[in-house]
Amino acid sequence: MMRQVAITAVGAQMGGARRHLTGFVPALAALPDWRFEIFCAPEAVSWVDVVPGNVQLTPVASPALGSLGRVWWDQVVLGQLLAQRQPDLLVSLLNFGPARCTVPQINFQRNPLYYCDYYLGNIGVAERTLASLRRWLCMLAMRSSARVVTPSAGMWQMIKRYVPILSDELSVVLPHAVDAPAHTMPGNIVDLPAGAPRPWLLYPSHAAPHKGFELLLRTARQLREAGTRFTLFLTIEEQDWPAGVRAIRAQIANWNLQNCVQVLGRLSQAEMIAFYPQVDLVVFPSLCESFGFPILEAMACGRPVVAAGTVVNREVGGAGASYYAAEDALDAANAIRAVLQDVDASARAQRHFNSFDWGWARYVRDFGTVLQEVIK
Repeated sequence: MMRQVAITAVGAQMGGARRHLTGFVPALAALPDWRFEIFCAPEAVSWVDVVPGNVQLTPVASPALGSLGRVWWDQVVLGQLLAQRQPDLLVSLLNFGPARCTVPQINFQRNPLYYCDYYLGNIGVAERTLASLRRWLCMLAMRSSARVVTPSAGMWQMIKRYVPILSDELSVVLPHAVDAPAHTMPGNIVDLPAGAPRPWLLYPSHAAPHKGFELLLRTARQLREAGTRFTLFLTIEEQDWPAGVRAIRAQIANWNLQNCVQVLGRLSQAEMIAFYPQVDLVVFPSLCESFGFPILEAMACGRPVVAAGTVVNREVGGAGASYYAAEDALDAANAIRAVLQDVDASARAQRHFNSFDWGWARYVRDFGTVLQEVIK
């Protein structure tokens, strides 16, 4: 018997959400007894190279009026579509979903910002109020769901600190799939500054307040003042966070870090994967993540990783990465120097990646198990 599943992914636009959708859709071919209709933004249709026969991508206009439009979509328009289609299940891929759902709902929580103490403590009153409202909407969706899926146990614990009434019986931890890099991809896609001194450090992240850039620049200053030669590459672009990126550039100039910190601009996923093998170390100072793709992408390429010692970073990186006290620049600088001198660091990173099945086949198989549990 063919089961019908509606999936709402209208908010998938960039970063991990886009990356997830492009791998998730083709992999659904492994679940031939299920038929999926995925509601997505019009531009998302072009991201997916292969759409299997049991998947239909239905583009819907991006909700107008910002947050209010998204609420209208989740609470009204989506309900109307469900009444028309009458699926067996609804999967809300991106945090929000109906507060009252006419079919069993599986809710994916993947945005940690609504539950992150560091982020919430470092934004203004208006932004914090908006985050509280969004967290409330997420809570309503979770309370009406049969399962709540997070990519890490740490993410679920973040949620429980703010929404303790949720039962642990709702929780399903489904680690993201991470593609192993294609070794045939050319390694010279990224245009690098000539003569950049080694070792090369890479922070593969867009710019945002919770991403740890202030700590990273203080770390770079510590390294330079200690006489360490290096080049730190940043993949940020002003349009991501205009005021923040301008502040980052100003700090680089104020501390005379221009010779050791290079801003490359945003890289495509193909460019990033090609760049990983060229660097000597990947740094990951982000203080608020639900998973942390770059940690595992770096390890898949055999690159050592030094990360902020948050719960989620430690869960994802395990014994394959090195960690420092999350807001301590001196500790971060010492950790970087130690890893650069550790001849086993690359092999240790690779071993950790190889110790678990991060593939899409495993991910979709486990996703199918969740569907079966809920439908019963």
